[in-house]
Amino acid sequence: MDKKNIAASILSIGTEIVKGKLKDSNSFWISKYLSKFGIDVKFHISVSDNIQNIAEAFNTVKNCDIVITTVGLVPTEDDNTKQALAEFLNKNLIYDANI
Repeated sequence: MDKKNIAASILSIGTEIVKGKLKDSNSFWISKYLSKFGIDVKFHISVSDNIQNIAEAFNTVKNCDIVITTVGLVPTEDDNTKQALAEFLNKNLIYDANI
């Protein structure tokens, strides 16, 4: 695959970002970095931490070659990203205490 034809998207997931409590500087930095390699960033999407909203965001970027997700600084109790992605991919999450 030619680098110039690679399409990427960045999903910033977190209610704090959407409500303006946190600044999404990650998308800016990631886009700048990807552009150094000729990767075309198609979307920056900020979405609240809601399973349906996250799944809709994944649906929007499903045709991209690369999808990068970012969240706030630390995991929170209301983080639904894994569950939303599992539902979007129609996969079950499996907990393995050994990992």
